[in-house]
Amino acid sequence: MIKKKECLVQFSTLMTKKKIDQILLSLTHSDHLLKNDS
Repeated sequence: MIKKKECLVQFSTLMTKKKIDQILLSLTHSDHLLKNDS
């Protein structure tokens, strides 16, 4: 049981990290687009 819970926790943290990375990526990309326009 405990091991299963640990795996779930690690998995959830991994997913959130990936989501944060994607958000950061999209943010930087939009920044570049804005700078290129002006």
